Amino acid sequence: MLKSIKVCLLIITTLTAFQSWGQTNYASEYMSGKNYFRDGNYQMAKNKFNRILDSDEDNPYYLYASYFYGISAFRTDEPDKALEQFRRIKSTHAKWDKMDELNIWYGLMLLDQKDLFKGVEVLNNIENKELQEIAAKVKKAYLSNYDS
Repeated sequence: MLKSIKVCLLIITTLTAFQSWGQTNYASEYMSGKNYFRDGNYQMAKNKFNRILDSDEDNPYYLYASYFYGISAFRTDEPDKALEQFRRIKSTHAKWDKMDELNIWYGLMLLDQKDLFKGVEVLNNIENKELQEIAAKVKKAYLSNYDS
């Protein structure tokens, strides 16, 4: 009886170890991605954040990883991926407390893609006073290149 209990415990322990071995440590992936991001290695950051994006949206790192993935995609000359990522966040998490920060980048990306009206509209809808100042500088930098 005792021997069969030990065997069952060994089997359960082994199965649990294999199950957790196959799972991604999202906290570690996120922090690793953030470190690459801070260092300006956007390709590696994008790779790390992408691993988190393969999880479900209930993952506590999902939204932030999605945000930083979008910026990293923009920085690695993949504007379509960046814009798509930000559109997805805006449509699924419109009330996110970091939406003004996202809109700075989103507006910048739109202006960079020559979508002036949409870019200005996004930047004009920023509510945070400090970020409104940044938005004004972004608009001025881009719009100063146009005559009308």
